[in-house]
Amino acid sequence: MNSKPGTLRERLRKIHVLNELSDDALDLLAPQLTWIEAEKKGQVIVSYLAQAHSVLFLVEGKCRAQLTPTIGRPVALRRLNPGAHFGEIALLAGTPRTVQIVADGACLVAECPVSAFEELMRANPGFARAIAASLARTMVALTERVFELATLDVRYRLYAELSRLAKGGKRVGSGVLIEDMPTHADIAETIGSQREAVGRELGILTNEGTLERKGRTLLIRDIEKLRKWVRRRVGPMTSLLVE
Repeated sequence: MNSKPGTLRERLRKIHVLNELSDDALDLLAPQLTWIEAEKKGQVIVSYLAQAHSVLFLVEGKCRAQLTPTIGRPVALRRLNPGAHFGEIALLAGTPRTVQIVADGACLVAECPVSAFEELMRANPGFARAIAASLARTMVALTERVFELATLDVRYRLYAELSRLAKGGKRVGSGVLIEDMPTHADIAETIGSQREAVGRELGILTNEGTLERKGRTLLIRDIEKLRKWVRRRVGPMTSLLVE
């Protein structure tokens, strides 16, 4: 990918864990990166059990981390938005890739080799802290997902997922507007359900006036109502308390 140094620096500055780096550090990093452009939804960026030789930065577009069994439906573990990074767990643990990373559409990814990643960790304490904090947040999120799967039926798992999606939406009065809403199939992969069950529950919420849907846009009229229902079932949850 050919770009001027200033342009590359601006792209890398969008990556959350790189925010602490100086312009000079970003300029040193940029030439070491390999740029990957995914053109369509479903394109595999990182394969499950592949050898780990790099960390990847999601500059544009969206991806999801998932596991795909030999028999059965894929299970989406988390969504990755612009500014996210992935691949550091296998690299730090010295294991093959633990999940598959799949594009949700056209996206741009910068691949950082292990040598450059390790040098960033050594030379920039702020970067090392950001990686550690990100790993901790991932652990909290995955722990809550396991808890939901073990304790909640489909309806309340859907409410929890809508609450998480709402954190990236736009406030509209007491509600939240979610643009580019995931498909029913994508939500089903995330909450361990089926597309038909997700559609049925969304339909119930729409008919009772809690939701308003138009194409890929979803308006949750009262987000606290959904969160309250989840808390009544399982108590306070970290991911639903953080705005």
